[in-house]
Amino acid sequence: MAVTTAMIKELRERTAAGMLDCKKALEEANCDMEQAVDVLRTKGLSAAAKKSGRISSEGLIASTTDGNGKMGALFEINCETDFVAKNDDFKKLCQNFVDHVAKFEPADMDALNEQKLMGEGDKIAEMVLNTTATIGEKISPRRFVRWEAEGNNLLDLYIHGPGKMGIMVELTCGKEASSKAEAVTGFAHKLAMQVAATNPTAVKREDVAEEFVAREREVYMEQVRESGKPEKIWDRIIEGKMEKFFKESTLIEQQWVHDTDKTVGQVLIEVGKEVDDEIGVKRILRWGLGEGLVKRVHDIAAEVAEQLNK
Repeated sequence: MAVTTAMIKELRERTAAGMLDCKKALEEANCDMEQAVDVLRTKGLSAAAKKSGRISSEGLIASTTDGNGKMGALFEINCETDFVAKNDDFKKLCQNFVDHVAKFEPADMDALNEQKLMGEGDKIAEMVLNTTATIGEKISPRRFVRWEAEGNNLLDLYIHGPGKMGIMVELTCGKEASSKAEAVTGFAHKLAMQVAATNPTAVKREDVAEEFVAREREVYMEQVRESGKPEKIWDRIIEGKMEKFFKESTLIEQQWVHDTDKTVGQVLIEVGKEVDDEIGVKRILRWGLGEGLVKRVHDIAAEVAEQLNK
């Protein structure tokens, strides 16, 4: 398979690496996009882990909750410009949709499109088309999620931006902790802010997918191979890099952003002692508006074509 203009454009937008570097990486990776990202990371030409999930489209993430930490929902809708995202009618539409999800619990986007908003009037899909015609931009409902806390567990939602990032966390706790909701919910909200700031891969290292760990290890292996350092110390260097990876990417092991002398795990223990109960983290969710979508900042097709022809 030959490297195409579209491939170079996508890799450049994901990694911010130079066009020629992107072309060479794709050639080395036989046009495998993920492998090309790793090639650039190995060579130190890309901050791919941070860049690949950057905001790349306009719109809004809306939220709703039952107010007592037992149910929460998020809904993302994309549009073409930030101007429309700030429009009151667009904001109202987003809020109506997330409120509908919270109440009617659609199975997926297809099911949602066939439902009438709050059980009345037009179907969701028809409302989207009508809004597109009125506003003059393509409106694209992208995804939604609805959580219910199990047992005595508590949820917290946090919207950052405004509407640029949506976070949900669920804390595990017993009856004793839930009876002292103010202390626990206060911590839950700070934890949601932690997730927003640090973007953990998983709650704890055991939750990180094996293939993701293997991929990280391979990247580090390539780095030490090219470092010129003695082979006898490669394993030690790689293990050190993996430890750093887990401490930075798993929530429990991260530094607590509100007091960097502590880890999140240490703070969990402190809060548990305060409420005479064991506190844990069941699950986390972090959405960045437009992450994974391509946003046209400027047309680089001519530049890419020129590089391909060299």
